[in-house]
Amino acid sequence: MAEFMQSGVPAPPDLLKRFVPTPLCTRLRFGNTEILAQTHDSSILGVLHEYEGHLSGSHQRFVWTLVRDNVEAPLLQPTIIHHGHVTFVDMGPACLAAIDHETRELFAFLGANISVGTLRVDVLPLLFELTLGVSEAPEELPNSEFADMDSSNV
Repeated sequence: MAEFMQSGVPAPPDLLKRFVPTPLCTRLRFGNTEILAQTHDSSILGVLHEYEGHLSGSHQRFVWTLVRDNVEAPLLQPTIIHHGHVTFVDMGPACLAAIDHETRELFAFLGANISVGTLRVDVLPLLFELTLGVSEAPEELPNSEFADMDSSNV
């Protein structure tokens, strides 16, 4: 990137949003796995904080980077593709994620119109399940303010 700035040529667009700062962080522990989740969106961080009550000891670390994108599109049924140590999740332009199980990293783009309720009910449980496996993934949070709401109304 510095080469482009020095030459006077504008830098190419960062379509993959590799350089989006994600300064908001939280740590979550499930069984023997710790997740360091980082984002730039306080609403995503707020939903992640709901899972903090499910903490226990940890031995391995996973890093999640969740980027709120400006794309507004409907959330589709997930298509999940496993290839080697990488899992791809495609829920349409509203949610794309890749999980590298070898390096223990998840990177996800979340569309602007994914509500907090939809994130909590539809997106995060799937990402937890694919990251941790079915046995360690947290159950739905019964005391959440969104437990009885239709996710389209949030």
